[in-house]
Amino acid sequence: VVFMLNERPPGKDFNILLQIRGRRIAVRVEVVHEETGQGGHRFGCKYVGLKADDWDAIVRYVNDTPEPENKAAEELKEQQQKPDDAYRVIPMAVQEKLVAILVKTNRLEPPAEGQAPALRMTYLGASKKADGTKLHNVTIHSRRQINDEWVAFDTQFRIDEAGNIEQQEKHH
Repeated sequence: VVFMLNERPPGKDFNILLQIRGRRIAVRVEVVHEETGQGGHRFGCKYVGLKADDWDAIVRYVNDTPEPENKAAEELKEQQQKPDDAYRVIPMAVQEKLVAILVKTNRLEPPAEGQAPALRMTYLGASKKADGTKLHNVTIHSRRQINDEWVAFDTQFRIDEAGNIEQQEKHH
């Protein structure tokens, strides 16, 4: 993202609010290039923090693709799935293993040091194996840049109480 300001921002990375197609999007950016001219300070920045849904909206805007047909139904579905539940139920050590699996299988860009990975984890509920072992089911929406194009992935996992992870294969 490139923009101009009359003053310098408070640091090398900072939060900005974008207005795209009537949608307000909060993002964290890092300055990668700066020029000073008659109009003020011009900044070239890269995104370092934003929600997955907001990233999708930005990509649709940049590529001039339309918004999803039934946006209200899509938003209702997302609200019902409660992405925050997964972060409360799945221990951090297991979340880190999930990120490592997605990076290893080329379904996620490796997160920068100290940065949260660009993914959305949705808790699908618990189930039990025949032996009574409790399993937590999650879907992770992730992205990876392949040949200058961002490709999205949805990967399902089952996690037992001991933290063992099983990647589910989707059958269509």
